[in-house]
Amino acid sequence: RLSFAANQLTGHLPKDAGLFLPNLQQFYMGENNFDGPLPASLSNGTSIRVLTADNNKFS
Repeated sequence: RLSFAANQLTGHLPKDAGLFLPNLQQFYMGENNFDGPLPASLSNGTSIRVLTADNNKFS
């Protein structure tokens, strides 16, 4: 489980963000100011079952 939720973080997530955490099952990153695309590697390179990305500025 990894949570960055509600921390006022900004910027893009790296394209290969999901490849660094192949066993990650829960990723909470809602209520920040992330922008840009949501990296495809989050679905291809991990075991994610729960992903929250609400209240950001993803394109």
